[in-house]
Amino acid sequence: MKTNPTIFIADDDEEDITLLQDSLIDRNSMVNCMTFHNGLVLLNYLNTHIEELPDLIVLDINMPVKNGFVTLHELKQNPLLKSIPVIMLTSSVRQEDESRCLQMGCRVLFKKPNSVSEFINLAERILLFT
Repeated sequence: MKTNPTIFIADDDEEDITLLQDSLIDRNSMVNCMTFHNGLVLLNYLNTHIEELPDLIVLDINMPVKNGFVTLHELKQNPLLKSIPVIMLTSSVRQEDESRCLQMGCRVLFKKPNSVSEFINLAERILLFT
């Protein structure tokens, strides 16, 4: 686990972004979080800031414009980005979604939390991947 990791979060739900970001910072005050509202914005940023790659990317599966699966696929096809660890989030974990994520190169698929305490627990688990 890195002392001051940089984590990029792509999710279209502003409340989930805020809760996750706050929980990550609560668990590690040195974490640097950048947030993106969909996969297209994230990929555009990564492709234009190749010298500022994160230690970890957290992707929501269900986003407009570019969902998590499409974004993950594009990340893993890009030689400059494919080594970045990716964690996926979803509202309902279906076995086929989990299998698909892992086959595509995702480290793990987590169910989105429903409470602040669950977001804190998720943040602790996410930080283990940095």
